[in-house]
Amino acid sequence: MPDWYKQKILGIFTNTENLFKQLTPQSNRQQQQLVTRALWGGVHGRLLTDNLDSYTESIVLLLVENFIKGWCLQITKISYMNKYFLEK
Repeated sequence: MPDWYKQKILGIFTNTENLFKQLTPQSNRQQQQLVTRALWGGVHGRLLTDNLDSYTESIVLLLVENFIKGWCLQITKISYMNKYFLEK
């Protein structure tokens, strides 16, 4: 893979990690990196299996929407549990 392409992907990852940081400020950098790469893999895996048409687009949008909702819910629960159990 050419260096310029690696840099482009790294820039996309960094931007996406920053968005997850805004959505879940209680998450740490490692969690933001993990969720970004998981989302990237899920979307690209789906796109590689089908032709890019409106049906596939709908599937990808559903995947992304539910993935992000699930992530926000999970990280909020983890943060609450850590605060509740570790502070007592």
